Amino acid sequence: SMSDHTNWLQDVFSQTADKGYFDFTRCERADGTFYGTSGECRKGKRTGAKQQASPAPTPHVTQLKKLADKEQVKARYAKFEDKYGKGGGADSLGRAKEDLRMAAKFVKDPNFRTPENVVHVVALRAYVAKLERDARQAQKAEGKDAESLAKNGPKYDKTPGSSKPLAKPSPEKELKDAESSLAKLQAERDRLSKIENPTTKENSDLFLTRVQINSTIARISDIKEGYKPDNPPLKEIYEMQGFNAKPELVQSRSDLRNRNDVVKQPDGTNLILYRGVTTEDYANQFQGNGPDGGIHFPGQGIYGNGTYAAAPTPSRTNDESAAIKTARQYAGSGGDPGKRVTAFALRSDANIVRHTQEDAGDREDSYFQWTRDTIAKAEEKTGRHYNDVGEAAAALGIHAYHVPQTDTRGEDYWVILNRGAVIAAVNSEV
Repeated sequence: SMSDHTNWLQDVFSQTADKGYFDFTRCERADGTFYGTSGECRKGKRTGAKQQASPAPTPHVTQLKKLADKEQVKARYAKFEDKYGKGGGADSLGRAKEDLRMAAKFVKDPNFRTPENVVHVVALRAYVAKLERDARQAQKAEGKDAESLAKNGPKYDKTPGSSKPLAKPSPEKELKDAESSLAKLQAERDRLSKIENPTTKENSDLFLTRVQINSTIARISDIKEGYKPDNPPLKEIYEMQGFNAKPELVQSRSDLRNRNDVVKQPDGTNLILYRGVTTEDYANQFQGNGPDGGIHFPGQGIYGNGTYAAAPTPSRTNDESAAIKTARQYAGSGGDPGKRVTAFALRSDANIVRHTQEDAGDREDSYFQWTRDTIAKAEEKTGRHYNDVGEAAAALGIHAYHVPQTDTRGEDYWVILNRGAVIAAVNSEV
């Protein structure tokens, strides 16, 4: 928009640089007083030829309508949708209001108050009014949508999903399944090997089948030797643990603050978490809304795989600024970032892990010890091998866990594994 405005100012300078004055006609009223106009006298008589003179003080923007040609205003107005983006939105309104502020400021200067610039200001003011009206209507519609989604969303008496470790795999069943898979792969290899003049795809399929055969033979050998099988991917753990349930919904973040069935901060206030994503569709998906609302996406991160969120540290429960800032950074710029940020709480009966030591350093030490213990415990309880603490925690039936940070950051992280343990606000009010 700065580039557009610079171009507009260059046009203004080119139109006015050689003028430096307004045409002015001095007119006499019937009572003997005088007034000036850039046109012809309305009544009375003209007292002198058009002359160079300073104009009267600039009228307010809303009064400029009298000076602007209506057809030119309409033509300029029609161009603004392409300039500020179809569909409007918070970003379009913000840019248009800033451009209007600057344009109205410049047009107060007599040297810039040309008919074309007056048209520009009047048309832009009308367009800003239209965007403001659209924003109010959209806000009302969103309020109704939020009310409907919260009313028709899932309701739970208790947190859905398991709080117990995955059952250990049966070596006998594992071996039987692996040997069955090997037989099928070998049959497919034999079929593909007998094809005369195979296509590129058939050659590729033959190569992949041989790779799978070697991998299955190695797995059979591991099972026979008592080696722990690798854990299934997080998506499969979610399915086995029942962690894909849609979250319960409320209309707004304010409603979350009034819930009595959510996890609390040490001072008794409700713990509110914030998650930012790059698109509104991803935010809706996490909330269980839209065409992909049934999909619980298994995220990834340095503190373990799962869904990440930020929350105030226990020592700063009244200051959410750092957590909200982080969520907004992940939401990116443009449009309305608030629609890409989800505010949510955790159900009070959820199986969560939290580090509550008074000292921040002790909380961090507790977390790192917990990660080591969790992986070892998950391997012992489930009979599988884990390299990721998020997957190990999910396999143990943990719904969410706390990742403490230093007090100076003002925020902690949380990793969410069971989506059904979440109560989410449709309107984050961020």
